[in-house]
Amino acid sequence: MRKKCEACGEPFEAKRSTAKYCSNGCRVQAQRGAANSPHKGTSTVVAFELASVPPGEDRPRRLGPLEQQAQAELESFGRADTLAGGVVLALARRLDQAGPMDTGSGFAALAKELRAAMTVALAGAEQEADPIDQVRKQREQKQRGRAR
Repeated sequence: MRKKCEACGEPFEAKRSTAKYCSNGCRVQAQRGAANSPHKGTSTVVAFELASVPPGEDRPRRLGPLEQQAQAELESFGRADTLAGGVVLALARRLDQAGPMDTGSGFAALAKELRAAMTVALAGAEQEADPIDQVRKQREQKQRGRAR
C-alpha cells in the first residue's frame, strides 16, 4: 500500500495500514515536533564556514559576542589567521548562532570542543606578562636576595 510520509511528504510503501512515516528518522522528527516546524524537510546538519566573509560578499559579517571574544584573544596571541584559529572561530560562531532546535547536550559538546580547540590554537604562544605578576616576581626576587 502506497502512503505519503507525514514528516517529509515523500511517498513510501507501507507494511501496515497504520504506518505514518517512511523511516525511523521521520518518526523521530515528527515525535520531536520538527514535522510542523518551518524547517520541515531540511537537514539539521550544520556546515562550519571558516571564511569570515562568504565568497562574493563585500560587506563583513557581524560577529556574535563569543566569536568577538575568541577573535580578540586569538589576535592578541597572533593566532587568528591559523588553521586552529579558524576552527576556534567557526565553533564560536556556531555557539553564537545556537537556536531553539539545539539541545543542551549539543551546546555543551560544542562548548567543550571550543575549549579544546582554543587550547590547541594557543599552545606554545607567549602570553604578555601581567604587570601585577611582574611586580610580584620582582618582590620575590628581592626577598630571596635579603634572605641570603
